[in-house]
Amino acid sequence: MDNADSRRGMTTIHKKWSVNEAILVGYELIGLSYRSLLRTNNKRIQEIVKVFTDGVIEVCEGQALDKEYETKDNVTLDDYMIMIKKKTAELLRTSAIIGSIIADASNDSVSIVNNYSLNLGIAFQIQDDLLDVTANEDEFEENRR
Repeated sequence: MDNADSRRGMTTIHKKWSVNEAILVGYELIGLSYRSLLRTNNKRIQEIVKVFTDGVIEVCEGQALDKEYETKDNVTLDDYMIMIKKKTAELLRTSAIIGSIIADASNDSVSIVNNYSLNLGIAFQIQDDLLDVTANEDEFEENRR
């Protein structure tokens, strides 16, 4: 969505092929994800699918905020934190929660996994954003070789 030619030294999908193909790949990945989820032999499958669906919605909302903030002059730290929680942190949180549900973890354990993965996602996104501002793309390319 940011029209970058590369990310961390690798060509982005829309540059390697096209924007339309990148969009189709995204839709297909969602479909494949649901197909995999629905193959899960777990008594809590409804809960798992709900967590996944809610996570997809949150990530999309976070990405929409990210796009909105590109044209806003007065984005606050609170705005930024809401956006990264909905975006990267939610992606990690959803994955971790689903794993803990499949493992039949206790409610206390699920709560611990929730907090850990949420904070890990926040830390990851802050680091990623700092790299966007400070890193040299040529160095990523050299390190990839």
